[in-house]
Amino acid sequence: MGPLWLVLFWLSVYIMINVFRIATKLAEHRGVRLSEEETELRETVFPGFTPVEFAKLMRIGTWKNVPVGTALTVQGEPVPEVMVVQSGHLSVEIDGHAVHIMKDGEIVGEMSFISGAGPPPQPCARVTPTRYVAWLQPALRALLARNPAMHSAMSSVFSVELARKLLEDGESHWTVRS
Repeated sequence: MGPLWLVLFWLSVYIMINVFRIATKLAEHRGVRLSEEETELRETVFPGFTPVEFAKLMRIGTWKNVPVGTALTVQGEPVPEVMVVQSGHLSVEIDGHAVHIMKDGEIVGEMSFISGAGPPPQPCARVTPTRYVAWLQPALRALLARNPAMHSAMSSVFSVELARKLLEDGESHWTVRS
């Protein structure tokens, strides 16, 4: 009879630990409230982020609206932010030549963020009325350094974005077209 009680004891401990972990996860997810706009962004651009991780990311981000003609980046100058277009279009220009039109879900400044320095990969972005979310690079670096799972998820987002840019139209769209 003795060994059976030992098995039941450890099984009870195991069940209690798992019930506690499930309750903790449910409480975390219940407390996360994302707007419709944030939910769409998470599902389309940041699918590897849990709702809690995405809420942390959005806490350090800033939503911005810019009118026609506003330059988000300047050719030859570093990009201080990582930006994701929510709505609108950006005309990416090199030496005054349009080389690509960015649309919803595309990222600006990820190459600058990854390399840590250097000129922006999107040399000059002139916009139509556009709404985007931006993260200052130092704040984003600090958040990702504290959260390894988020760092991995963000690396995946950046990898997908860079691959898409390289494969679009069968060539890199950052070359000047005549």
